[in-house]
Amino acid sequence: MNYSYVDKFNILQTLETNIRQRLLMGSIKDHPHEFVIINILHNIDSSRRNMGKLKKACKTLRHIEKLDQSLVVVTKTQEGIPLEAYLEEEKITVESRLSMVFQYLKNIKGYDILDHGLKSILINESQIVIQKGKLACNEVIIAEESFINIDSFKQIQNKVGKVVKKILSYPEEDDDYKKYISPELLKFFEELRSGKNEYNNLEEIYNTFKGFYINKDYQEKSKKNKDTSLKKITKVVIGLVLVGASIFGGITFMHQSIAKKDVINIPTAYFEKIKMKNQWQFINKSKELEDIKQFSWEVKKGNETIESKDTKDLIVDFKEAGEYDIVLKVQDKNNQWSKEYAEKIKITKAEEGEEIEEIITIPTDEKLEDLNIAYDENIVKDYDVFRNGEYAIKIGKTKDKRNSITIKNLDLEGPNFLSMWLISDDMKPVKMKIETYKNGNIRRAKSVIYKPSNVNAWELMNIDEDMDQVDQVKIILLNDQSTVWIDGIEFASYK
Repeated sequence: MNYSYVDKFNILQTLETNIRQRLLMGSIKDHPHEFVIINILHNIDSSRRNMGKLKKACKTLRHIEKLDQSLVVVTKTQEGIPLEAYLEEEKITVESRLSMVFQYLKNIKGYDILDHGLKSILINESQIVIQKGKLACNEVIIAEESFINIDSFKQIQNKVGKVVKKILSYPEEDDDYKKYISPELLKFFEELRSGKNEYNNLEEIYNTFKGFYINKDYQEKSKKNKDTSLKKITKVVIGLVLVGASIFGGITFMHQSIAKKDVINIPTAYFEKIKMKNQWQFINKSKELEDIKQFSWEVKKGNETIESKDTKDLIVDFKEAGEYDIVLKVQDKNNQWSKEYAEKIKITKAEEGEEIEEIITIPTDEKLEDLNIAYDENIVKDYDVFRNGEYAIKIGKTKDKRNSITIKNLDLEGPNFLSMWLISDDMKPVKMKIETYKNGNIRRAKSVIYKPSNVNAWELMNIDEDMDQVDQVKIILLNDQSTVWIDGIEFASYK
């Protein structure tokens, strides 16, 4: 069954109504402390054409549906400090500002698949908030007449350049930051803002900046600027500077009003879902997660429970088509259980003649995506710690248990060797085994030991083992005393 937005969300307040849209503030019925923006867009063909693309591009999307003449888009609000207020209240190092630029460009590059008009709204400075020092973006579509008529990426580039300039120099609006940045990076910023160097899409801008950003030469200069420190901010507001003070005021008022109400001091279960290549990953985002001591996951199909887990996060490989309920409960240190939080997942298998949703590939520079990798349940993608691309493979420490990463469907001919980058949060050696297979039969097994030279430092490991005529490789770790990350897995030929 497909649920309408009126079944899933409480309507708390009307923020804006005009001929182009109706903007509402709401909350999730099963999770009333999670606030959303319900956006009903009227007679905007470009938005309806972008429906499938919005599903892929918007990270905060909670619901989308077509009505007769409208499109309903529901996004989760990101709580935090609005960008301008944060820059005004904090004295921030150039290094931190560059990190914010990196986070901003990384956040928006997924919007390339959208029309320029939608890009123009989603990259806006008003969407940016700062959460505990990290940058996040809201995704609220304000249906102004101007955004419909944008047909050139140069206009998008110009807008990105202005946001980047503000992150680097506001509130002084001077060029002091130039003293601490490499000439190459400085040239990139100037050409981005002036339009002298024209780009074709947001990913090109991100990749160009990243190429300079990972060069740490500028950090030596920025160390001279380390005398500043972040002071504690006690004022927490929603960083959603929408068109018109009335809208922003409405959102702020609602959060302030709700904050005054008494809240029952029991844990609140919640999770977010990520669709991976062959699996679904459910990330535990329960309130006060550090105080949670027990987790209870259930995967249900109809009245039947087909899987139960007590891990923090959950990875599910759905074998059959159908509608599934994913249910989470958590228990805190005071032995109080939360109410259940559940979401429905509809799994479809393409059959002859069956209509399936258009598959849209989002541009990515993550080389791990080129490999068919299967993970154990204790292994997840980490989008905060990585060496290249967008994420690394995180292997959590487990007592007396082996963790394995399996790389399938390889087509290796001729002499090849395996290389990978590793990082650990501890200096303890990690025992590893590399197993190679052909047609399901093990060919070779090689034991190696990863000995970190430093904590939290990436190191290259080459496995000097012939990988000729191998179609599957398994990397097995016994890391009971440390958490390990792996990135840059590559099969290279001998030269």
